[in-house]
Amino acid sequence: MQNGILKGVTGIIDAILGVTSIGKTSPHYRHKEACDQLHRVPLKNFADELLEKVDDQIKKNWKARPREEPPSDKNWRFQPKRSIAKKNPSLEIQLQRAVVNINQKMWPDAENWTNHVPTASGLWDHKCDKHRAIDLVHVRPGQNRYDTVEFIELKVDRKSGHPVYAAIEVLLYGVLYIFSRRHLEELRYDGTKQPLLQAKTIHLVVLAPCAYYDGCQFEWLEKEITKGLKEFIQESEGYTMDFKFQAFPRDFSVEESIRDGALIKEALIEVAPVGWTV
Repeated sequence: MQNGILKGVTGIIDAILGVTSIGKTSPHYRHKEACDQLHRVPLKNFADELLEKVDDQIKKNWKARPREEPPSDKNWRFQPKRSIAKKNPSLEIQLQRAVVNINQKMWPDAENWTNHVPTASGLWDHKCDKHRAIDLVHVRPGQNRYDTVEFIELKVDRKSGHPVYAAIEVLLYGVLYIFSRRHLEELRYDGTKQPLLQAKTIHLVVLAPCAYYDGCQFEWLEKEITKGLKEFIQESEGYTMDFKFQAFPRDFSVEESIRDGALIKEALIEVAPVGWTV
């Protein structure tokens, strides 16, 4: 990663996870061998250091940005992208769009889902970080519509990354969220254009079919990341954040759900914590 708001971050994460010697390319934590190592040898108290150092690097990058203009006002928006190219080969993209296209008359909660939410567009310059977008966001209205939100990293198989890599992806979105709330005025964000920044409870989620987690045991990773977030976010900031792995029902079919809104509705209703087995 040459430039962008997360410049230098992958090296920090590789070092803290102890995987710099795995694979020939960065990020090293993306390699399957890194997942295997962390499955066999859990880490303790790593998230505190990771969050502090990544946040410091983001702040350094923000100060060193090549232009002074504010970031895109599309960051942290709640605006579904319902269309998709007919020949788009990505099952993940197709599944995202299928979720936000569920008939709201069939399922009223469909209005509380959005997809491809930008998080960092324009934080460095007008070119970098446009791809840093959360796959799915689900709001659970309380007194305010955006009181509780789920930021979801969606996976359909391990071709686009194993559980550790997916966890780090959504965690980085969480750190960008924290940075955004701590620098609201400087970033010129407001509660109208960036309504997700009003949340009181944020759940970071990796969501995938049950088979995606087979052969892994990462209950420890859920607990360590959540503990780190609890310590990193001060009570005075007015919100909390945690992390979890979740799974679709065992009989969930990606291809069938993409074609049938009723099937994906039922699958989303039945999403549950991962029952870790090896």
